[in-house]
Amino acid sequence: MEHAIRHHIKRKLDEDPVHYQKLSERLEEILHKFGDSWEQLALALQEFVEEVKKGRKQDEGVPGLDPQIHAPFFDVLKEERAKSAPVGKKDQLWLAELTLDLVERLIRDEVSNVGFWKSATRQEDLRGKIFMFLDENDAVDFDRADAVADRLMDLAKANHAKLTRGE
Repeated sequence: MEHAIRHHIKRKLDEDPVHYQKLSERLEEILHKFGDSWEQLALALQEFVEEVKKGRKQDEGVPGLDPQIHAPFFDVLKEERAKSAPVGKKDQLWLAELTLDLVERLIRDEVSNVGFWKSATRQEDLRGKIFMFLDENDAVDFDRADAVADRLMDLAKANHAKLTRGE
């Protein structure tokens, strides 16, 4: 079971890095906690497998975000913002609105263009727009905006099929 869970997490990590990193950490906690107690470990892993299979739930933490499309981007922004200050409920709601705007207005429109991922120019244009978006909205510290733009681009690429579905 442990190997199957690790494989699943590794396969999905690029699509939702914050969520699957947390799952990976929880797996390590379970393994450490139950160690050589095989029966308890097996029970804990069975419960954990079910949780991992279900994936993200709708409205997990913040209402209005699609768990498959928006939540991974939201988590990256929230994680980065938390590096400089605590992220309260009001801040989360603001970040959720920002995430919807970022994904729907900027990212989705651009990556939906045929051949987007084959064009370095288009990719760099989008990366620049994301950087400006982060800076103009004070979403993250300015000195981190470059790295965050890169993370968001990687996330967009990993989630290309989800972002372009239905278009």
